[in-house]
Amino acid sequence: AHAPVSALADRIKIARGGQGIDINPSVQHLLNCGGVGSCNGGSVDGPYQWLHQISKEGAGLSYETSNPYLACTPNSKEGFCPHVDTSCKAINVARTCGGFSAEGGPCTGLSSYPNITISDYGSISGPDAMMKEIFHRGPISCTIDAGPL
Repeated sequence: AHAPVSALADRIKIARGGQGIDINPSVQHLLNCGGVGSCNGGSVDGPYQWLHQISKEGAGLSYETSNPYLACTPNSKEGFCPHVDTSCKAINVARTCGGFSAEGGPCTGLSSYPNITISDYGSISGPDAMMKEIFHRGPISCTIDAGPL
């Protein structure tokens, strides 16, 4: 999840000519709702396939500020993860939280939130194609066979 989300953030920065604030997509939103991987691994194309689909539906990937990284997925069994709700619902997509009871207290899921969408994505292979893509549009995410590790 981290590689494609990080590459996406860098590509946004490059496409904007380095102007504006940094956009940090939410890895946790992808883990909660994408169904394309977990803390035990995933695919390199899955996150882009999911984001492309929700982009066509008028939604997008929330920002890190509205859904911080917890390092938990529905199948996580370590640490506090078994006690954390990581289901795909509004509060686990984008939220706002009041720090004091006068501000509203607990967190509330948002139906509308700043987000990132994509209009296309693709796959490449081979060193020449990888270098060409990096040169023209910025970072790419790659997979490795981590099984032997």
